[in-house]
Amino acid sequence: MINSNDITPVDTIQSATDFNGAKPLTEKQTECKCDSMPFEKLDRLTECGMKTPLEMMDDAINNVRRLIEKSVSASPLTEHHTIDGSVSPAILPEQIVPVTPQTAPIISCGVDVLDNILTKIEPIDWSQYKTTGSNGETKPPSEKVYLLRTVDQILYTAKREGTPIVNHVDRIYHYATTHYDPVNEMALQNFLIEAAVRCGVRPYTAMYQTFVEKLIKQFMINSARRNSNIAVPDTSYINLRNGTLFFSKKGHRFETHSHQRFIRYRLHFDYDPKATAPLWQKHLDRALPNPDKQEYLAKCLALPFYCDGRIEKAPLLLGQRDTGKSTTLLVLQELLGMENITTESLAALTKSDTQGDYARARLDGKLLNIASDISAKINDEGITKVIISRERVSARHPYGEGFDMRNYARLIFAMNDLPHQFFTDAALTKRAAIILFDQQINADEIDTGFVEKIIANELPGVLNWILTVGLVPLLKIGRLDPPQCCLEDMARIRKDVDPLSAWLAEKDYQPGNAHWIVVKEAHDDFDKFCRRNRNVTPATKTFTKRLRELGYTTDCINHSIGVRLYYSHTIPENQSGQAAHPAPEPLDPDHEDYFERSLNGEVPF
Repeated sequence: MINSNDITPVDTIQSATDFNGAKPLTEKQTECKCDSMPFEKLDRLTECGMKTPLEMMDDAINNVRRLIEKSVSASPLTEHHTIDGSVSPAILPEQIVPVTPQTAPIISCGVDVLDNILTKIEPIDWSQYKTTGSNGETKPPSEKVYLLRTVDQILYTAKREGTPIVNHVDRIYHYATTHYDPVNEMALQNFLIEAAVRCGVRPYTAMYQTFVEKLIKQFMINSARRNSNIAVPDTSYINLRNGTLFFSKKGHRFETHSHQRFIRYRLHFDYDPKATAPLWQKHLDRALPNPDKQEYLAKCLALPFYCDGRIEKAPLLLGQRDTGKSTTLLVLQELLGMENITTESLAALTKSDTQGDYARARLDGKLLNIASDISAKINDEGITKVIISRERVSARHPYGEGFDMRNYARLIFAMNDLPHQFFTDAALTKRAAIILFDQQINADEIDTGFVEKIIANELPGVLNWILTVGLVPLLKIGRLDPPQCCLEDMARIRKDVDPLSAWLAEKDYQPGNAHWIVVKEAHDDFDKFCRRNRNVTPATKTFTKRLRELGYTTDCINHSIGVRLYYSHTIPENQSGQAAHPAPEPLDPDHEDYFERSLNGEVPF
């Protein structure tokens, strides 16, 4: 067994004898002020008798190996008792792999591409950068020489190996043979430290805090992308495991991967033009039996791959439980890959403060953002329009500089019920492409493994369905028009959710020019309707604005604001008990009394 007397206490390693039996440090050596030295003098610590961390690690492992050998030779047991009393096999000496500076990196980055770059970095001959002082003394290279040459050597090696490293809006990406993959800050720092050592920078210098900070800043500057957009304009592309598929109005083509195109995602399956999806089609026929609605769904699901931002639509999948909506979402998530999807709420994305910038920055490089809640008030309708259209929008990463973002995730909403606030925001109401899942699936029809079967076997076929039924027609037409069945669903949902639409339907009011009612009287009647149905009555100004959004025209006649409308049945009296006003004739601007009557408020505005 291991004798406790054979183990040297950790806190006495430097003050007594090290693991290799070196002589103890002298008093002068122990008083070395390491913290106050600049990073150039840290390399000279070995002159004080101290060892580098790699040498100390090697000594420690060799000492443990020596103690294990001693314990095994003293006892023939092949097992030992642990702290909790259980028995576990003993560790044999041949199972211990010695660590040497040549085989063990200082810090492992954990990224295969970066590890491959590290193995290809060649040392730099720093002797050619030494200078001679005025007194003839040879000086080592300056700090800026170390930084610039190290960064150039790293970037040159990465590009030579076909895996370039680039900086895009304060984020480092490396080419992972099929696409550009982001590198987190800790992995980047560890990679640069080890790369500097392999370039010939001494370990103490490479790991010094000031040197590391300057090295990272210099690397961010030298690796910045020179061109803002490598992707071909007016061309939709889909990056898959076996190549990149390009679509345009003229046709499509399939090409191999190339680091010349700055593509930051990749689907995790191969492109197969002959693949089909019978199970997926079976699901569609059951959940959305209307063919027009299926085609509309295909076009909505093709929006993440559509390059043109002029389609200002955001799909909204609406349906109760067991209607097929969740199955559609699960297949869509697996099709795109969870690493290419975000889940930011619309309220967070439309904020105009720093938190909104952070939320929008998380959409950069993603394909889709799935939001399950739009009940909160939209903070900025202008930002909502910009995000849905995928126009340029301001964003910022934490601790980074602000930038104009483009080519970011499309928005899609999924929920069981539509909140009543939905119809109060015109920016969202006009741009939501609602697809209603209204077919209730019985319990005996539900197959718990149905989604897994589609994911395992039919993802290439589902993609072909989206391309042929959705993306290709979308590129030819250039717009996303809802079919008649979706318009009818929208009108029915509006009546059920929107109190104003329900009141207009009850009164049988429609936009027109046959009648005219004072807005205040109409608002009073609407207030009674809201009280009866326990709804919140909006202010008169909001009420008038909503009427205009629904297509009604408001006029100001005799200092009274009224709304022009049409109703099919005869209403002998209005809300005040008086006869309903006939619609006044609009005043011709060329009329001689136009200016005078406009001052009296009799001219429509």
